[in-house]
Amino acid sequence: MTPRRMTPFKPATLLAAAALVVLGGRWLFGLLFGAAWIEAADYATALAVGAGIRIGILPVAALVPVLRIQKKVVLIDAVFFARVLVIPLAAWLGYSAIAAVAAFAGLTVIYNFATFTVALGAARTYERSLPAPAAPPR
Repeated sequence: MTPRRMTPFKPATLLAAAALVVLGGRWLFGLLFGAAWIEAADYATALAVGAGIRIGILPVAALVPVLRIQKKVVLIDAVFFARVLVIPLAAWLGYSAIAAVAAFAGLTVIYNFATFTVALGAARTYERSLPAPAAPPR
């Protein structure tokens, strides 16, 4: 028996799934899991936004070693690691659970845009450092 090649998920498929949760989460959760799970769709929606942004900029991660910006990205990672503390902090301050999860997702979006911005800046700097293309021979 010949092994079959697995078809990997495409980012567009994952983005479509995230969009489905964001746009129809409450209805979808109610349909699939019952009325008791409708509130969970609010949490899934908040997390799907962060995941969708992450999937969208995932190719940037491949640029990090190529552009030699690991130190900058590790610094961003270290700063934004603190986003995991937002949930217990929100609970301590008396915010609702959904507000805490939404804050976590929002900080995740900011983290991903910060990483993207650093990589884009490094790519532009690298591109400017390249020599001009040679003129075509006459």
